[in-house]
Amino acid sequence: RWMSEQIGFRALRRKLRHEGPQWAAILPELPRLMHRALAGDPAARLADIEQAIKQLDRTQRWQSSVLFALFIMMALICTMYVFLLFFY
Repeated sequence: RWMSEQIGFRALRRKLRHEGPQWAAILPELPRLMHRALAGDPAARLADIEQAIKQLDRTQRWQSSVLFALFIMMALICTMYVFLLFFY
């Protein structure tokens, strides 16, 4: 019974009831969206994807640098705390 409620006919019926209005709005637009995607210039799409990947790489490098700097700062703070705890 539990499986049929998650992946069986009951689940399908519940999902269709829940997502039906959204699909009713999306389905008429699908042919136009598919035509636009297939008729577009693949080189331009590839250039956009490459640009997005480069931006993601820059963002990831920046985040890694910030995390490393925070780690170093925390290590220094902990070292200072231990030093003051034992030698002051």
